[in-house]
Amino acid sequence: MMRSLLSDKKIEIRFKNHMYTAVDVWWVNFNGQEQWWFELSPGESRGQPTYATHPWVVRLKDSCEVLRRVDPGASCCVDIGDPQGGHDPLGASPSSPSD
Repeated sequence: MMRSLLSDKKIEIRFKNHMYTAVDVWWVNFNGQEQWWFELSPGESRGQPTYATHPWVVRLKDSCEVLRRVDPGASCCVDIGDPQGGHDPLGASPSSPSD
């Protein structure tokens, strides 16, 4: 089960929404339950302070379809969809920081 563990190694995740629709970003708490954190509009980017063992889930705003599951381990950039506006389903891993 995916859930948050320790809160000892601070990191930052940058979420970038390349899709033509809004997405919701959810934090997975210590009990494995998703807690809504924020919305990303199309084209929007946002940095989120977090911890290395805290997973995140990105869902389509309208349908709640899971687009990404992120278990960061280190600071990273999470691209949602591809930069050409495609749909990026489950299975892709976070890219290296580019900022």
